[in-house]
Amino acid sequence: MIWILLLACVVRASVYAQAQQTPLLREHAHRGGDVVVPLTLDQDLHYTFPLSSEADGTGIISLQDLVTHRLPIMAGMSSIVIDLPLDAEVAGSISFSVNASDYSSGAIWLPYASYIEIDHVGIRKSAMISMPASSTQLSLDTAFITLPDEVFDVLLQAAHTSEKDEFVVDCAVIAILPDLVFGLVVPDEDDDEYLNPEELVVSPKQYVWEIEKGKCVLLARGAEGGRIRMGWAAIRGRRFVVDLDHMSMALLRN
Repeated sequence: MIWILLLACVVRASVYAQAQQTPLLREHAHRGGDVVVPLTLDQDLHYTFPLSSEADGTGIISLQDLVTHRLPIMAGMSSIVIDLPLDAEVAGSISFSVNASDYSSGAIWLPYASYIEIDHVGIRKSAMISMPASSTQLSLDTAFITLPDEVFDVLLQAAHTSEKDEFVVDCAVIAILPDLVFGLVVPDEDDDEYLNPEELVVSPKQYVWEIEKGKCVLLARGAEGGRIRMGWAAIRGRRFVVDLDHMSMALLRN
């Protein structure tokens, strides 16, 4: 039942994106122009974008491909910006630019990789509950953020839901839910041996997804096998930047 409701929401989110598919990067790159491509969210909650307007879907690739591979389409590009709005009815976008990224302030810069070094993960409302951790996987092929079971159990108690309820909650609960907090370990630009502590805070508005009026679902799960992951819910409402010239990526603060 939950996936039927999710599908209804996804269809609304992808109508605009599907209508806007156009031939892309190669014809623009040689002219030095930026290319903005609409993102499509499918029924499995996977974001993809087209490389052509062919009806057979040729050239469809996923956001995760950008994180795990240096794709040929990146040749000649200096930066990529992914924008996923909080409003599910507004299409997301991905921008390819031949110009260097100018996001210097308000950004957390990290090495360009699918695994991010962290030292703790937890939840915070009036107080912080956290656990030590060593890394989190950036998994843009899924919506879901996975947390250690001990942390996730506390979140479920706060949300008054469970697996039996398919993690469905009343949307009004967003106001009382805690933030999810990832303690990032960020290399210092001037001193390789010094690490700056930073926090990536994921708010309830990011990890709670409205599936119908007044009914929402958590985009958080327990970490099977202990593997902590940040799905695309973690970057909803903020911009995710990849600087290809310096092989780094940035998460812009809310």
